[in-house]
Amino acid sequence: MTQGRTPNDDELREIMQRWEREFQQRAAGARDSARRMAESPENEQESFAASPVIVEPYAPPPPQRLTLPTSQPRVVYLLLAVNVIMFGLTQVLAGRIAVPYVDQTHGAVIVNPFTAALYVLGAKENNAINGGEWWRLLTPMVLHGSLMHLLLNSWALYILGTEVERMFGTVRYIAIYVLAGLAGSIASYVFNPGSLAVGASGAIFGLLGALASYYGAHLPTLV
Repeated sequence: MTQGRTPNDDELREIMQRWEREFQQRAAGARDSARRMAESPENEQESFAASPVIVEPYAPPPPQRLTLPTSQPRVVYLLLAVNVIMFGLTQVLAGRIAVPYVDQTHGAVIVNPFTAALYVLGAKENNAINGGEWWRLLTPMVLHGSLMHLLLNSWALYILGTEVERMFGTVRYIAIYVLAGLAGSIASYVFNPGSLAVGASGAIFGLLGALASYYGAHLPTLV
């Protein structure tokens, strides 16, 4: 192995001068950078600054008031009057009809005078419907089997019907009532073929369904 040679004085002086020149060059570069930054336009200096982020506090959206239509209910009162009139007519006819009542066309034999009166006025009876009396799918909506039946249906019709007619208007109310009542008669025709059926229960359930669907669809806007 050979040992490294120790630099003499001239070599040491040359190394120190080289380091000094490098330090001076670096210092001069730093002064030039600082001077350029100081002389740059104000908007150019602002471009280096980070844009402030403004975070606004969360505020829930203001509640919206649901505006309901204001149609004046009229048809519901007409239907109530028709139901009462038809019940009175059923009572009158039941006192005058001869029993046993026999329908020669459809083979129906009825021994109860009130039931016979309902049959004559249009109660749902499958054999008669099959024989062409399709209107028996609609007329049961204005017939009732007893005074209690009439009172309960009239109370439900008044409570629900006035609200539905206000919300949906008269034309839509009639459509909802008739179509729901027709659907109820068809269900009785299919699932209960042997019975004589009367009443507006199907139509009333249709009104209840219309209210439920309306409020369900507008629930986020209710106040």
